[in-house]
Amino acid sequence: MLVLAKARADPNGVQLLGDVGLSRALAFSAEVLNETALSINGSVYRYAIVRARGPGLEFEPREVEAGGISVAALPAEGTATYTGGRPYRYSIRYGGREHNITLWDIPFTAAGFKATVNTGEVGGDLYWAEITAGSEEIWLVLGR
Repeated sequence: MLVLAKARADPNGVQLLGDVGLSRALAFSAEVLNETALSINGSVYRYAIVRARGPGLEFEPREVEAGGISVAALPAEGTATYTGGRPYRYSIRYGGREHNITLWDIPFTAAGFKATVNTGEVGGDLYWAEITAGSEEIWLVLGR
């Protein structure tokens, strides 16, 4: 959560994307409770880290299970090419439901900001978050 600490150090340099209300709450009021739970505005969310990058760190597990959330990376689709970004597809199981999502690695999105926080709803009480500060980045799946 060092990435969030950097975002809080200069709130004017933070770009909020996606679900701006959740992005703002995650950036400025989230507190890590333990290895699988965090508090956002007083609500407890379970989380699984699906990607973390930084100096000397490259974490992209094929499968991860944490806090009752199971995430599996899905293979890339065919030979498609994309301009400006790369898709990452995941299958997520939480609360007896399964969802597939695609998250995008688009490096230039964060170029003009000290940090970016991008969030969105997967379905029901399940959300995704991409947090970037400089060369550090973390992607989470959050379940409430």
